[in-house]
Amino acid sequence: MGLNSRTPSVVLIGFMATGKSSVGAALALECRFIDTDVLVEDAEKMSIHDIFLQKGEKAFREFERREVSKLRALVGNDRCVIATGGGTVIDSGNMEKLKMLGQVVCLQATLDAILARSKSVSNVTRPLLSATEDERVAIENLLENRKVYYEDADFCVDTSDHKTEEVVSMIVRQLNCPGKFSEAVSLTRL
Repeated sequence: MGLNSRTPSVVLIGFMATGKSSVGAALALECRFIDTDVLVEDAEKMSIHDIFLQKGEKAFREFERREVSKLRALVGNDRCVIATGGGTVIDSGNMEKLKMLGQVVCLQATLDAILARSKSVSNVTRPLLSATEDERVAIENLLENRKVYYEDADFCVDTSDHKTEEVVSMIVRQLNCPGKFSEAVSLTRL
């Protein structure tokens, strides 16, 4: 079950390892899927990890801002699903641009779920965790610092104990029937 012709474009935000890329790809069965991290990697011809390593987070955020600024032209009038990097929304200009593209959905997960998912992927793909000894503390700090930005979403979906298909279904139901949602979909804030 993906987006249909009646549902708006969707922008997925949220912390790393909450499922933005996998849910986004599954949600975009009948429309285009865009991952802003992939746009940055393609434009810079290097991985996110290498950008952080060689150019630093500040340069990465500038590249990310540039790619978000190009999204309106890239999308045009097409319906699409856009997955963002976990820190994309810390730039208020990025969030303004994303909100103009469609419904902003924050994927969230418990700290334990994020830790488990992060451990299943090499820290090479999670550059903000690669330089730390205590991932739990690093994630807690990043989550706390980003909470206010994630709260600006139109609604949130907890992915902690749900398969990708279940999360897609919850998002589609909320988009098609605003106001009717399960306990996993929240219009209240994080």
